[in-house]
Amino acid sequence: MNALIKTAFYVFLTFTSLFAQNNFMLGNENLLSNETDLIEGKNLALVINKTSTLSNGVTLLDTLLALDFSVRKIFALEHGFDLKAEAGEKIKNTNFGAIPIISLYGKKKSPDKNDLENIDLILYDIQDVGARFYTYISSLKLIMQSAARNQVGIIVLDRPNPQKGKIEGEILDENFKSFVGISKIPTVYGMTVGELAKLFADEIEREDGRSVKLTVVKMSDYRRGKNYFQPNGKLRWINPSPNLRTLDAALLYPGLCFLEATTISEGRGTEFPFEQFGAPFFDTKKIIAKLKATEFSESLDFTAVRFVPKRHGTYSPKFSEKECSGVKIKIKDENFDAVLFGTKLLKILCEMYPNKISLNYNRLAKLYGNKNLERFIKNEISFEEIKTFIRRDREIFKSKRKNFLLYP
Repeated sequence: MNALIKTAFYVFLTFTSLFAQNNFMLGNENLLSNETDLIEGKNLALVINKTSTLSNGVTLLDTLLALDFSVRKIFALEHGFDLKAEAGEKIKNTNFGAIPIISLYGKKKSPDKNDLENIDLILYDIQDVGARFYTYISSLKLIMQSAARNQVGIIVLDRPNPQKGKIEGEILDENFKSFVGISKIPTVYGMTVGELAKLFADEIEREDGRSVKLTVVKMSDYRRGKNYFQPNGKLRWINPSPNLRTLDAALLYPGLCFLEATTISEGRGTEFPFEQFGAPFFDTKKIIAKLKATEFSESLDFTAVRFVPKRHGTYSPKFSEKECSGVKIKIKDENFDAVLFGTKLLKILCEMYPNKISLNYNRLAKLYGNKNLERFIKNEISFEEIKTFIRRDREIFKSKRKNFLLYP
């Protein structure tokens, strides 16, 4: 590596960090500024996408290549390396120049022995959403299991959790494990991806009897309760998937995602996915009146809208090309409980339109983590019982996660 370029780059990083929020630095910036010895002379495989940037917007991949590090492979997760693929769309193998991009979303969801041949280290640098059913963390655990089997080290470059430190929802029931629920954690777990990787490493050792050669490169000056994304923070929000286009959408997602198990539009194919919902048969005035009568009206504002979900290529969202009456949600207080809101919202809509809304209860149980949301919809348990289960699991998980926390 050209020593002059290297020195100039490190000076640049140090200089720009002076203007960062309270000298905050991402894990990838700490790696490049202070811990390059971890990757010097190593053949690297990167788990990255378009969110894998430094705080100045330059991509980690471009930076590593400019500094002449040995990047041999790229692993692509759901939505692909370029984040253009829709939810569930299979990702094909491709290339970035001479570097192969290997899909880990399709039949193969973790690297095999051939993929890791001549690889010394896997670097994981992906902006996550902080919800159990968002598949990037499922991919992380599967990649860690593969790394352990093949005795390859993995470095997780830490990033902020947009949900901050919130814990919401129930702990996943073992019987409902899937690719949208790979670990016994709550729906919203209040940990950074680096902290979660430590928890996964502990699980893998217990479940598989294998030790993960894990290193977490921490962020500098990270505080769990702070927002690091614009407009209040310094980091630009880069869509981690095509339908999470704003920080508000990411904060609403842990609740509105339950609509994916129904015939209600969650706003896919519109300008504001996961910030609005609707259907052609909705009476939005009545829906809004019911929502305003809930405890969530203090934190959320509800506005009647009309939208037409649009097709995109071969992707056809719910009510494609049909006009929907909908409700747009604006967040007034970020401390609202998205899971409880989504639970109450689904109950209200199912009560209002029992003959027009269909539910996939198997899908719903995988998203919620057990059958309690189904039981609530069917009037077998009350909302207060749901809250009791969630409070119980929050205390259980608080006790568990404290063993893996890296920040105040």
